[in-house]
Formats: sequence, structure tokens, C-alpha cells
Amino acid sequence: MAGIDAAELAKIAHFQAIAAREATRCITAALAETGGARLRGSLHRKFLLAASGLDQASPVISEHLRELADLVETIGACFGDQLEGPLELGGLSDTPAAAASD
Repeated sequence: MAGIDAAELAKIAHFQAIAAREATRCITAALAETGGARLRGSLHRKFLLAASGLDQASPVISEHLRELADLVETIGACFGDQLEGPLELGGLSDTPAAAASD
């Protein structure tokens, strides 16, 4: 690693981040397409919950999670699902009661 400078390491990290983001989109799309409405609804809620928790700390990651929620919603629309729209932070819950309704 002594032969690699900081600019080269930054370039590698950038490409790895792009690859991870695209892989996440592909996996999410595959789950949403092959899963049922219940799975799509759960994915949608979980992505929005995670995004709301990261709004201040990491707006870029938060935006990516919201994009994943939108992707699930779009795929669900192809199957006629009625997924919940954008939720307020108070409307999101990760409690066992909420998980049981997934």
C-alpha cells in the first residue's frame, strides 16, 4: 500500500461506494419484485425509518434510503400495492407491535 497515494485511495473508495449503492438498489428491487405486498410495505417503512434517523447526521445516506423507499413504492405500484406515502417521524415506529403488523 506504500505505492498508493491518498488521491488513488479516495478514487478507490469512491468507486466502492458507487458499487455498494448500485448493489443495494439491485437487491432492493429484486426483493420488492419477488416479495409480496407485505414485504414491500415493510421495506418501505424500514427505509423511511432509517432515513429519518440519519437526516441530520448524514443527509447523503438519508437521501439514498429515501430513494430506496421510492423504488419499493414504484415497484409496488406495478403490482397494485397501496404503500403509505411519506411519514412523519412520529408516525414511524420500530416497536414490536409495529413489527407484528408488517
